[in-house]
Amino acid sequence: MKVLVKFVVLSIILAFCVPASGDILIYKKKLKCWDAYNPGGDLWDVVNSRVKGFLVLEVNYNPDGTLAEIVGSTQIDYWWERGEGKLYEVFEHNFDIIRITDNRSVVWVFVEQDIGDGDIDFVMLKGKVRETSIGTATDEEVPKRIDGDELFYYDNGDWLVTCRWSLRFYKRWTQWSNEDEDDLFGAVNNIEAWLENKGYQRD
Repeated sequence: MKVLVKFVVLSIILAFCVPASGDILIYKKKLKCWDAYNPGGDLWDVVNSRVKGFLVLEVNYNPDGTLAEIVGSTQIDYWWERGEGKLYEVFEHNFDIIRITDNRSVVWVFVEQDIGDGDIDFVMLKGKVRETSIGTATDEEVPKRIDGDELFYYDNGDWLVTCRWSLRFYKRWTQWSNEDEDDLFGAVNNIEAWLENKGYQRD
């Protein structure tokens, strides 16, 4: 009996100590980029590219359905490369989300900046929210579309990149993730498995 009581007490303590995962939001992503690199002299290498992918967010909501915080975010890009075939890569973002209320409209603004010695990487995206089903017990506020820009300034101006972001809410995959109670890691793993089933390999 004492062992059972200890087990119950330990379970209660762990339930309070281990943070619950947040809710998952999954977006299909398209990037249109202009890339200019100066290897030296007056000649620049200029490339226009398009990248497809996903952005996965883990967020916490307040009891009233408004955004409380962003727990984490991960980007998955995939593409075809001559001589290499189908590739994908996964990397984390460190977005700050600013929730802006303007009369009756609510907008999420995503901001990320990385400034180093002679290098600048700046992202600003925004999306108007509305209540929608995400596979949880209640509807939550979600941006159905997120658009914005990313700017790179590297090597003191010898490498310049501008990218136009276009994100669309992937409702079906979002609902599946939340119904399965996935965290960010689990949701990303599911997308990686889907890509690998399509023949993509991690770069």
